[in-house]
Amino acid sequence: MTISSEIRVSGPYLADGINTAFPFDFVILDKSDMWAILTDITGEETTLVENTDYTVTLSGDQDMSPGGTVTLTQAPPSGYKVTLTSNMPNLQPFDITNMGGFYPETIETALDRHTIQIQQLREEINRAIKVAISSPTEPSELAQAVQRLAAEMAALQTLVAGLGDISSVAGNITSINTVAGNIGNVTSVAGNMGNIDALAGIVGDLSAIAANLNAIESVSDNIYAIQNIQGVIDDLQAILNALNAALAAAQEAETSANNAAGSATAAGGYATSAGTYATQAAGSAANALGSETNAATSATQASTAKTAAETAATNVANLYDNFDARYLGAKTSNPTTDNDNNPLIVGALYWNTPAGEMRVWNGSAWMVVASGGFQTYTLSTVPETKTAGDVIYVVGFGMWEWVETAYFEGYRHPECFNRYDGDMHTITPPWLLEFTGGNMSKTTPLGKRVWSRAQEEGAVVTLQNWQPGYHHVADNGDGTFKLGDIRMTFSRAAAGAVDPDTANVRLLGSWQASANLAHVHASYSGGGGSLSIPNSQQILDGNASGTATGNESLDNGIRIHSSGGAEARPENTAYNPCIHV
Repeated sequence: MTISSEIRVSGPYLADGINTAFPFDFVILDKSDMWAILTDITGEETTLVENTDYTVTLSGDQDMSPGGTVTLTQAPPSGYKVTLTSNMPNLQPFDITNMGGFYPETIETALDRHTIQIQQLREEINRAIKVAISSPTEPSELAQAVQRLAAEMAALQTLVAGLGDISSVAGNITSINTVAGNIGNVTSVAGNMGNIDALAGIVGDLSAIAANLNAIESVSDNIYAIQNIQGVIDDLQAILNALNAALAAAQEAETSANNAAGSATAAGGYATSAGTYATQAAGSAANALGSETNAATSATQASTAKTAAETAATNVANLYDNFDARYLGAKTSNPTTDNDNNPLIVGALYWNTPAGEMRVWNGSAWMVVASGGFQTYTLSTVPETKTAGDVIYVVGFGMWEWVETAYFEGYRHPECFNRYDGDMHTITPPWLLEFTGGNMSKTTPLGKRVWSRAQEEGAVVTLQNWQPGYHHVADNGDGTFKLGDIRMTFSRAAAGAVDPDTANVRLLGSWQASANLAHVHASYSGGGGSLSIPNSQQILDGNASGTATGNESLDNGIRIHSSGGAEARPENTAYNPCIHV
């Protein structure tokens, strides 16, 4: 199958207290690889157990519709969450042995397994705390810094709540500074507050005197004895004015003192709060700065790890895409493009499911290259129709190919009926046939193949014309045929060439009798003289006596001795006289 999606998680699905079926759309190779997690409303997660808490149903075609459905044994409570992913073990279970089968489906499944494992790792990495590869900080230290920041969150919230007071202090800082500058005068006023209160007590008397000034002036007009009264009045008026001014100043000073005291108290409180907040803010800011630095470092490291994971995933995807362009998987008909809709490459393979055969693209057409997925046949199970591709393997007979001729249609060995030189078997193997003149049925699995091939080669003669030495067969007329007999014959690569003895072109499988190369024997005279046999018909051998015919003359006992055996032959090695079946 192929894996064309990087999705490795489905959900989280929000439970409604009724639904129990939850779909997933990523590939898993086995139901046991599913990982289902239930999360309650507090965020607590529980790993569910297959066949106890849930069952898995896979879609029928993981290539076209990957994934399936997880069905819980009971509906989760409303508000709970269900998350689905895979948890395939990080193992490699495939064992490819030397001289063993090398099946494309096995290789593709191994690649699918590695792709799923990479996607699982990437999904977990995206949720992890990471540091830069060159960082001296350990991930555990970064996690501790985050925990400390969380622990100081209460102080940060208090600081935020007091920001309004700090702002008020900042807004009144000018007045506070003015009060602080006059704090000495304020303190003096506060120290003389008793005298000011006493002065305020006699203000009423002074007011009464001021109210009777006219009467006093009237008395001064009638009492002559009182001299310089006007000067006294003037002096009293000056004193009164001074006292009124002092009273007003004292009252104003008292108000200012009260206001200043309140402002000083408030300023002190604000200053204390501001100092506390400032201290907390400084500490929290320092911690936040450290956490921000660590977070930035972690972000950089996470980005680096993500880039590395994406690069690795891209490399694996490219490797898989290259493999996927060469092996297209199982199809119901000849594809016109590869699985990515790109043009087919020469050498691309796919499995044709209706025909049950492997096919290869030669650049212009699909050709059958193997059948039955390395399925083998026995002689009795060889299919009669072309259901297993162009070539099959028959146990004990080797590779047979599909042929269609005027005499035969079916699977047959490409060397059928051809002479086989060099057989040393004491018991003839099943893929060879002794060509020694025996009879064979035309209807047996082997007989009909040999008979058809003999017909195709024009090597069938009548029984009357059958002769030993010829590579031919004869029709017995009863559903059998007589095999040729090639014992005591040699193969000669002379077919199609002119025979030097007969000046004829040799035919395939034709026989030729033995003959000696023409030669001359030198004469020998035992007692001198000469030998003349111009028209010799016969010469007696050895010391036998006889009379020559014709114009022969035998003078002085001359004899020509015979030599050789029963046949003429070259040097040779004996093998079984066999043909292929």
